[in-house]
Amino acid sequence: MEQALRFRRAIPRPRSARNDKPLHVPGDAKPREVVEDTAVALEDLPAYIGEFDALMRNKYNVRSVYYAHAGTGELHTRPLFNLKTPEGLTTFRGIATDVAALVNKYRGSLSGEHGDGRLRGEFIRFMVGDECYAMMRKLKELFEPHGIFNPGKIIDTPPMDTYLRHEVGHPDPDYKTIFDFSATQGVLRAAEACTGVGECRKMQLAGGTMPA
Repeated sequence: MEQALRFRRAIPRPRSARNDKPLHVPGDAKPREVVEDTAVALEDLPAYIGEFDALMRNKYNVRSVYYAHAGTGELHTRPLFNLKTPEGLTTFRGIATDVAALVNKYRGSLSGEHGDGRLRGEFIRFMVGDECYAMMRKLKELFEPHGIFNPGKIIDTPPMDTYLRHEVGHPDPDYKTIFDFSATQGVLRAAEACTGVGECRKMQLAGGTMPA
């Protein structure tokens, strides 16, 4: 076992060592995860990305971060906008709706790797059709008739622009700190740079769960 662990530690881990700086943009306009998990057939990827790029430029006038494993037909995309403003909230829903239609056009998936959940669950019926969605509902009700296990994630998901962490018009708290966080415009925005993968909390011998 110890020999196997030594061998594992000796193998380079390019995924975990990737440069996340493109995701750590100073200010409130952040690369948002709203459509970051889309996947289409590999042969359709160039055309899909071309249309996606044109949509971001021409309709929404926003830039986007691109990264990950295009070789499987999935290129993670994160458009930059400020979710703390009314305009940003409108952009949030607009991009989600338009990209769902674009992915559906190429018969792709909104969740090629990470799952649907609260963010994309609202669009499942649109993506799979009424008949398949009804089957999913029956399966949920059969195995979980009381609706107490993780409700509202796949079936009857609330709108994706509700129950957000930050309410539009709500001022950011101004925390006084001893350390200097001026480079990130404050400790709050430093915390918002976290991608949530828990890499900083992982022990040396721990592996990962990502299949790619």
